[in-house]
Amino acid sequence: MAVKRSKKDDTTPLWFLPVKRISAIIWPYFLIIGLVLMLVLLGLLFFKMISIPWLTTVSSIMSFCLIMAYIAGSCANWDLTTPGWAGLIFGAAAFNGAPYLILFISKINGFSDFIQKLKDTAVPSAVTNTPAAIAAAAVAKTALIVIKTFLVKFTSDLMNIGLTIAILAVMHLIFVFVIRIIRTKGQARKHATKYLDMTASDAVRRDYIPKCWQTSRCRPAVRKVCPNYLERTTCWKIRSGCFCQRDLANYLKEMVEDITEDTTTPSAQEMRDKKRNYEMIKQKLKSNTPKWKDQKERCFSCPIYSEHQEHKFRNLQWINFPITGLIVGVLFVPYEIAYKFAFTYLDNILLQVKIPYVTVSRFADSPFEWVLLGVLTIVILSYVMALTEQILLEWKW
Repeated sequence: MAVKRSKKDDTTPLWFLPVKRISAIIWPYFLIIGLVLMLVLLGLLFFKMISIPWLTTVSSIMSFCLIMAYIAGSCANWDLTTPGWAGLIFGAAAFNGAPYLILFISKINGFSDFIQKLKDTAVPSAVTNTPAAIAAAAVAKTALIVIKTFLVKFTSDLMNIGLTIAILAVMHLIFVFVIRIIRTKGQARKHATKYLDMTASDAVRRDYIPKCWQTSRCRPAVRKVCPNYLERTTCWKIRSGCFCQRDLANYLKEMVEDITEDTTTPSAQEMRDKKRNYEMIKQKLKSNTPKWKDQKERCFSCPIYSEHQEHKFRNLQWINFPITGLIVGVLFVPYEIAYKFAFTYLDNILLQVKIPYVTVSRFADSPFEWVLLGVLTIVILSYVMALTEQILLEWKW
């Protein structure tokens, strides 16, 4: 669960650093202790050595250690989705699979026959009603009570561990996604005011999807004389920009140099010459407009267009959620039909095996259907977000 990262990449708030460091130290120990205790209890169950009274206390310690291991691991990796996914998988498996795991072990080691022998011993017949048989019956009754208490406690603890960790995992994933969206918005605003001649509040008020002259790479001096800016037309729309058209780049360079070098008021003739040059370059750019299939490679490698796409990606991330909701809504009926069919078949197989004192709910009628749907929804959301990133940042549509 721990991931090595450099101090430069660590964005943990200073107030949370002590919690993170302590959590990174303790979570492996809690996890090891909890798993070892779980394996010990399962081993004792397999060898039918569960008539020990203090095993219920061991089961409680196991629950505490595993839940603390997950909480500490989540704190140590608070900005990663790995604890969330791991917790969802483990939680769903523990909550829904614990009774079936005990059934499986009991089926292998003949635990039902062992319980039946104890029951027969606990109720001696009139023929064998001797002092020794009565003493053996008392021991058997005590053993049955201890075994029943342990089985109920152990099964309940495993299911509670799964449910608790699954809930914490969902909360962790939601927190990580919210933090990432907030960070992305903050980085976009910070990046937007790096070069532009405007304040941070001005940058926030620009277009939702910025035009080429609103990006950080469009310098104020260049923007003031750029034909695309004066016409309020983006360079990718007319397929002509300062990073891909040499004529436009030379024109802008000359105009900026004239402005910076000549501080006197231009004469009427100079104004007419500048206007004529402007009309000439504008006409030349319109007459030499390439086709999109010839121009798109230049646009895709242009830093201005790339920044435009980055802003589009950051500002349109919200669209992932309604798209995911629509996909889940369309697939819900087929999902429910497939779930009922598959898990009804599984239930019919597993419920043929019975073990005393352990109540097994049917998968087909359990909340696992909604837990699984929630996990699938988060998986679909992840793929939708990855596809959105691929479309806007890689394919640059």
